[in-house]
Amino acid sequence: MWACTSVYALLEIWAILKLKAITEQWNHVPQVSQSAEPITVVVAVRNGAADLEEFLMALRQQSTLHFHLILVDDNSSDDTWYRLQGADYPPCLSVELMQNRSRGKKTAIMQAIASCKTSYFLLTDIDCLPGPNWVAGVQDHLEQLQPSALVLPVWINGDSGVFAKIQELEFAGLTGATFCLTTDPLMANGANLAVRTRDFNRVDPYQGNEHIPTGDDIFLIQAFRANGLTLYSKATASVVMKTKPVHTFRAFLAQRVRWGSKTIHYRDYRPLALAVLVLMVNAFPWVAWLIDPNLAAVNLAIVVVLHMIWMAAATRAFRRKLSPIWLMPAALFHLMYVPVTAVFGLLKNVSLYRS
Repeated sequence: MWACTSVYALLEIWAILKLKAITEQWNHVPQVSQSAEPITVVVAVRNGAADLEEFLMALRQQSTLHFHLILVDDNSSDDTWYRLQGADYPPCLSVELMQNRSRGKKTAIMQAIASCKTSYFLLTDIDCLPGPNWVAGVQDHLEQLQPSALVLPVWINGDSGVFAKIQELEFAGLTGATFCLTTDPLMANGANLAVRTRDFNRVDPYQGNEHIPTGDDIFLIQAFRANGLTLYSKATASVVMKTKPVHTFRAFLAQRVRWGSKTIHYRDYRPLALAVLVLMVNAFPWVAWLIDPNLAAVNLAIVVVLHMIWMAAATRAFRRKLSPIWLMPAALFHLMYVPVTAVFGLLKNVSLYRS
């Protein structure tokens, strides 16, 4: 128990130092050359009718409209397809609408990429909102780095209550862990991920895992890494993608179980080892309570403090202004839900395997 906590503390100190250095260029202003090639924004949409107009408004407000847009309706049960066809798109924007000929987000993405004519495409989700320099910022970073894939930041905009604030802080920790490494990052978020089209077509990252209803991001970067392709992460204010918190604990648990169920499919030992370490650090205090409550209480207090320090460091690195009063509830919440989602995630994988 103490060995895991000690390793976790040392890893956190290293991560804080790395994160501070990486975000020093946070306020970088994108500078895109006139000759820059457009990119294609790809969105697989399922039951996104309620979010469509707000998303398109954010696209209309981009500082550059030098990009293409492909929207794929992934078997929606609402009127998403009807709204996609009747939406108000900027006249100068190249827009392509299609319906998924199969089922699942990965097949929708593959169908869109088969129609992509630009060197890079940019994955995001319909319930996300980019800032006005999102496309320009991504084009700037792609022009400078020329990566096979570029991992970009996603932030929960927790302005709607206590549970939302807790989610914002807790998600800040996950985002911070993603950007500790500028080259060969361990994780990615499919809501903000730029990919070179020819590398995607060559590697075919979803081959054999289309049936797994999650992991469009992690399977992609794992396949790219296995083929020796260049992976970068870049965190600047212009390229942040904001998403919404869920409104109920049941929805939150379902979301995190879905994310956690990807862990068993990791082929890279580093994110797998990190996931196991995080699980052990968060689970041991509760298990130890059955043996020695006093010792468990001390360990639990140390783990809570470590979580609070990391969340505070991540929010500071990404220039977020959140009251410190939310740190304790967020840290306790994290400590409680991680073991629960690990168990349910494992059961989900067993159920998927049997089916």
